[in-house]
Amino acid sequence: MNWDEISNFTWGEIENFTWEDLKLDIKELLNKSKDSESTVPYSIILKLENLCKELDINEPTLADGLESRNMSVVTALSIISSIIMIADKLPDLYTKYKPIVVKLLEEISKLL
Repeated sequence: MNWDEISNFTWGEIENFTWEDLKLDIKELLNKSKDSESTVPYSIILKLENLCKELDINEPTLADGLESRNMSVVTALSIISSIIMIADKLPDLYTKYKPIVVKLLEEISKLL
């Protein structure tokens, strides 16, 4: 999934997936979530289905080259997670560099 796709979900909904799940194409994630062994709530499966419909995921041109043009969600979330940990541990430092952090997050979102 890329950032545009994942941003449709809350953190609580994202917690139902592993990092490996989030690396999957959205249609693959939907299929995996529908698996009988899956514990993903039905409401999230419906959200994935609706998102697939909105993105017209069945069109082959949508998936072509997606990874080469976009930063992976896992990479972006890893960077954001590191920033959050630093901000949590060193709030004074975060306050001092907040404009830079905001700009960095904006740039990351452009790559997704």
